[in-house]
Amino acid sequence: MRKIIHPNPEPPFNLIVTTFNYYASKRPLAVEGELIKTSETEWALAFEGTSSPLVEADEDLLLNGKTIFTETKEDYFDRILAHHQTIGFFPSWYHIVDASVIPGDLDFFNAWEATELDATVSVNMIKAREIHLAEIRRVRNEELIKLDVPFMRAVEAGDTDAQATIGTEKQTLRDLPATFDITTGVDTPEKLKDKWPAELPARE
Repeated sequence: MRKIIHPNPEPPFNLIVTTFNYYASKRPLAVEGELIKTSETEWALAFEGTSSPLVEADEDLLLNGKTIFTETKEDYFDRILAHHQTIGFFPSWYHIVDASVIPGDLDFFNAWEATELDATVSVNMIKAREIHLAEIRRVRNEELIKLDVPFMRAVEAGDTDAQATIGTEKQTLRDLPATFDITTGVDTPEKLKDKWPAELPARE
């Protein structure tokens, strides 16, 4: 499947990935009748009070083994692309790429980049580190909140040992992520994703 990548003119100034879904209702028919959807995944062709079930194959709808549309998926893509060009949907450059070149991991989506001259999708590691640190802070804050109730119970009970233990735990968490190194030896998105503080719950 072809996709279009183009720059996002708004923060975080990453890439926008546009997909032209092959909406059956938007494609002209090569046969008589009305295309109707009979369920979430099934279609039928209605004609003079009767209907014939259609077979879905490779994002196409077939009747007796033949497509019911006048245009191929490629023709449809080109027609919708031309429409988007006409209305100025792409503010500057864009690239048509195969879906296989789009990273499957969306964790650092806001750090994706490409250029007008190079359609290769890359990850800006500076932005990726900022994203990763933000996630560490988010989880760290959740863990700090979880310690509030045990600490207050220890205060109410006059348990100074528990107060000291929980206080140490809270300070260790507060020191994150300042005390956590995500730079040394971390030069790929995969390595960055693997860097996670032992003081925080493991990610799923």
